[in-house]
Amino acid sequence: MEYVEIIGRINGPTEPFRCKEKLSSKFGFFANQNELLLIADPKIDQLDADLGLAYGLSFLNGRTLSLVLPVGLETPTKVRIPWFLAEVKLYVFDEEKVTLCEKLTEEKSIDFCVDTPPNKVKSTQVLMHPTWIENIVDWISEKPEVRRTDRPGYAAWHCEGRQILKVSSAKNKLTIFAGVQSKEPDEYGESWVLEITKVMDKSEEERIRNCIDDAIKRRIAGLDAGHEEHKLQSKLKPETIGCINWRREYSCLRFGQSPGFIDFLGIDSAKRLHIVETKIGPDAMLVFQALDYWIWVRANMVVVGKDFSADSSKMPIIDFVLKATRAGADWISIYTAAHLESLKPEIAWRFWLVEDNIKDLLKIKSCENGEIPKPYRRARREDILV
Repeated sequence: MEYVEIIGRINGPTEPFRCKEKLSSKFGFFANQNELLLIADPKIDQLDADLGLAYGLSFLNGRTLSLVLPVGLETPTKVRIPWFLAEVKLYVFDEEKVTLCEKLTEEKSIDFCVDTPPNKVKSTQVLMHPTWIENIVDWISEKPEVRRTDRPGYAAWHCEGRQILKVSSAKNKLTIFAGVQSKEPDEYGESWVLEITKVMDKSEEERIRNCIDDAIKRRIAGLDAGHEEHKLQSKLKPETIGCINWRREYSCLRFGQSPGFIDFLGIDSAKRLHIVETKIGPDAMLVFQALDYWIWVRANMVVVGKDFSADSSKMPIIDFVLKATRAGADWISIYTAAHLESLKPEIAWRFWLVEDNIKDLLKIKSCENGEIPKPYRRARREDILV
């Protein structure tokens, strides 16, 4: 369906919207004095569709926002809208019609994200064959610089955020990925993939140990500098941002359908939950990603609260832990300030700014609650109506 037909069906503004920022080609932008209208390209994907609300809130300038998305891509936006102060109308379209979506209340938004049954990461099948890899697991578990993560179907071990060992299971075999899996062995060192159906022999264990030791040495020495955000996460301590404990990559379901992992979910001395979102460099979706997790925690507070012995009567707080891409660079995207200002006041948030090199102990500056970190720029929204 063409833009002009969609505009006619919803009686929207017909004048193209222009401003001093380059606008996304994924949307048609239209405006009058009272309304800003964004119409998505019908071939848009989910990630780009989610950006519609991000763009719209940034360029509103006191208007009502009308957002038109292809049918089937509206759920994330629909769940997020109730938590912003702006007046937003959401439509979906296909080849035949344009439909105004139900506007969810906060309560319905939360209900939408309740897990049934509550989402839990099950024990991995790796543990069904512990004797096959017992020597390697015991050996690597003694390394203080290495951390284990369990996922459905596999277990992985990381050094400063870099995966150096993964063991996955399928039927009656285990697949072992030792070292950093890469097409550039000169940069990341030796790696090896091995399938086993029984206990490994000594030579196999030795080669796996050599791959892992080489990967650890390269990571710690700074020769392997990739996955910088994971490295940042590996250096963070809960007490740095006022928590007494936390869990990294806490499993959740976004919008009741998409698996996700909260970077850190923690608790403070007042038994209040903290949703910690880490980022290196500006990200237009920063606020929305953290908001998704905040809604999910609210929706599943009974289950999540038991995991942390949290006070379920207290609203969670969002902690943004940011590192700039270089000294003096912006901490946030040109859209983020408008998103934060439009968030409803019941959603508490705070920024923590990493000011030094990730290789060393982290030096973190705390902002005040509700303070947007400087320097930052805004989307230039001075209207040029054609």
